[in-house]
Formats: sequence, structure tokens, C-alpha cells
Amino acid sequence: MDFGAVNVESIGTLKYNAETEQSTFDLTMALRAPLETKPFEKIGEKIKEVQGLKAANFSGTTLEQALLEWTDQKTADKLKSDYTLKQEVKNVPKALQDAIVITGIKMVSHTKKGDNQRGLKTNTTQSAIVNIFNEPVMKYVSTRIFAEQRSNMGDRLGLFLDAPGGYEYFIDYDFRKDGVMSILTDDAEFNKEITEMKSDKKKSRKFIYDVTKNSAFKSQFFRVFK
Repeated sequence: MDFGAVNVESIGTLKYNAETEQSTFDLTMALRAPLETKPFEKIGEKIKEVQGLKAANFSGTTLEQALLEWTDQKTADKLKSDYTLKQEVKNVPKALQDAIVITGIKMVSHTKKGDNQRGLKTNTTQSAIVNIFNEPVMKYVSTRIFAEQRSNMGDRLGLFLDAPGGYEYFIDYDFRKDGVMSILTDDAEFNKEITEMKSDKKKSRKFIYDVTKNSAFKSQFFRVFK
């Protein structure tokens, strides 16, 4: 899929069922976009403060595989060892500091009958945020992801994160000639920071982002999972 200025890189496993013609994925995903990082890093801080969230783990995810691909053996081993012993990550590896990294993502291929649209959607409701830019998180949250390949309109990506007892964040990214990212959230502090940010800080070549109050895309997004 082509998302222009937004880069989505995934490491993991793929299984293809020839009988159903359906693919399933177990992924660790790194999402990179030209965003001002501080407001997003605060999201990571808030998620870590939510009580009762399950801690991320290496068992049952492709995180170690991704770390080996994106960093090196020494870095991957140290992060795993430190986290296993202390249940914390003090420093995000340099190679991941420019990304939002999520692991434990289970996805399945999706085809809309009678249309040229196709893509991938999560078929579980939980995944773990590893880090948000330079802020380590390592917590499971409610997650939905839908990536859509459209033959005549450009590709689209939707991401929903919900930390029960905290805030909800929905990101709708639509790439046609240019990329437009709209963020819908009940986090008043985040909304204020992005709204008050100078407009030139929220755009770059063929990319622009901002907060929104329009929930129509969110409703459309969740219909995919019904």
C-alpha cells in the first residue's frame, strides 16, 4: 500500500489459507509520520498512568523478531533482558525513536465483495504499544487497525487506541494526491496543544494533520469490524 509521507513498516509472520484465499498476520508495526512528537509522547505517558493495563511481553508477539530487524542483536538482547527482569524500558532504541511501535497485532486480509477495495483489518481487540516516539509504554490497550487499498481513490489507514480508564484516540489517514491525517480524541489537553500549534508545524510536503470533531469516519471505520 502507498501512504505517501506516512511509512508503515511491519515485521512478523504470514499464513495463507489456499482454501479460503485469506491471509493472517502476526505483526509488530512501526508507524512513521512527520508529526510534532511531544504531544504524542504525552499520550504514552498518560497510558502508562492508567491502572490495570496488562504489561507487554515478548512471549506470543513478534517484538523480538522486529527488534532484531530494526536494531541489532546486542540492542535487542539488552532490551529484552532489562524488561524481563525489571518490567520497564528506560530508553527507546534510537532506530525506533521516530516511530509509534505496536506489537501483538493480529490481522486478516479483507475484501469487500463487489468492489475493488481490499485490505487488512485486526481480528483481535488488544495489542501492546511498545513506544510512542521517544516515550516507552509497553502496555496492552484496546486496538483496532484497518488498512485499505483502493484502486481509484488512494489508500487509507485507520487506527483506534483505547486505554480503559484513560482516553480514546482515533486516527484517520487518507492518502490521495496528498496525505490528510485527522485525529479524533476526548483528550482535551492533546486537542488544545494541536489546535494552538502553528499551521506550518502541522504540514510538510504532501502531508497535513490536525484534530477533528467529525466522528463520521470513526463510525464508518467500526462498521468494517461488524
